Amino acid sequence: MGRLLGIDFGQTRIGLAITDEQKRIALPIGIIRAGKNLKETIELIRQQLSRYKQIDTIVLGLPLQLNGKEGEMAGFVRAFGQALQDTLSIPVIYWDERLTSAQVE
Repeated sequence: MGRLLGIDFGQTRIGLAITDEQKRIALPIGIIRAGKNLKETIELIRQQLSRYKQIDTIVLGLPLQLNGKEGEMAGFVRAFGQALQDTLSIPVIYWDERLTSAQVE
């Protein structure tokens, strides 16, 4: 059984979290600085993941607008997600992250 990798994408910093092998709980594994381009950023993520066994799926936060439409940042996230999936050969699913910060508070 593999793990899920959660990614909170930002153009400057990217948060990473990974589940246990039973996919019951996710724990943060770090924040990385984004690279100069998508290829460099993906390589930085690959380095962070090198110590973990099989990852089944990547869950990527999708910053939708409050009305549910995709804005400019969502386009960046989708491009990143596609490049990530193509490079790592791991399926990427997008997770609506509207109001998640408010829920945490």
